[in-house]
Amino acid sequence: MGLGTFRTSAERMLLYAVAMAIPATVLYTLFAFAMQFVATGADRLSECAGLDQAASITNVIPESKVRPGFPAVGCAVERRGIFLSYYNDILVYGVTDPAAQQSVLDGIDQHYRQAHTHPVQVMFFERENWTVRQGRNGATFGSRGPEKLIRVANIG
Repeated sequence: MGLGTFRTSAERMLLYAVAMAIPATVLYTLFAFAMQFVATGADRLSECAGLDQAASITNVIPESKVRPGFPAVGCAVERRGIFLSYYNDILVYGVTDPAAQQSVLDGIDQHYRQAHTHPVQVMFFERENWTVRQGRNGATFGSRGPEKLIRVANIG
């Protein structure tokens, strides 16, 4: 076995390894990005509880129709942009007065600065559109209808 035969075998092995590695890397990258788009909404950052409380402390948010006894505020985590950066989405229902909205935003902004959370997008809706109907078997079903967005504010 001469030196020329060894070099040819090594070159073939290298070519084979590259031919396998490139498609595998592309497939893995596509899978990883696809999973990031599928897995949004959950509070993976554990920041929603503090943001909800910061919004609710102003006492201007009405009681929720979906969750009676709690303020009409919700939180979700989203990933946006080319680098899939985390953002917190806060949904506030029933606060239509601009001064009341500003007090909610001030509370969230203060919490954002103290807790160093990810950026926050606050969306104010005119009201919570929630209807409850009773099924044939006696079970009740709730559903959310169209809701009117009245303001969007970004913090961070």
